[in-house]
Amino acid sequence: MTVDENQRSVGVVAVLQDSGARLYVNGTRTASGALRSIRTVAIGTNRVAVQVIARDKVSVQTYWLNIIRTACKLNMNMNMQTFT
Repeated sequence: MTVDENQRSVGVVAVLQDSGARLYVNGTRTASGALRSIRTVAIGTNRVAVQVIARDKVSVQTYWLNIIRTACKLNMNMNMQTFT
């Protein structure tokens, strides 16, 4: 997912298929279907871990979201001058 440089946070909503499973977003326990805000998204690639622990508390699956926040684009057509 790519976001604009002005986007400083994103929201993640994950929904469990099994109500007995546990859900964590970036290590924070999260209710199924609840909005989890990821704040201070840095310029570049930001990885968000969505982890599901099955009802048996043994089976674990981690999904990774890559959030890419673009940097300001400079006008490369400007005249360059050398200052001495």
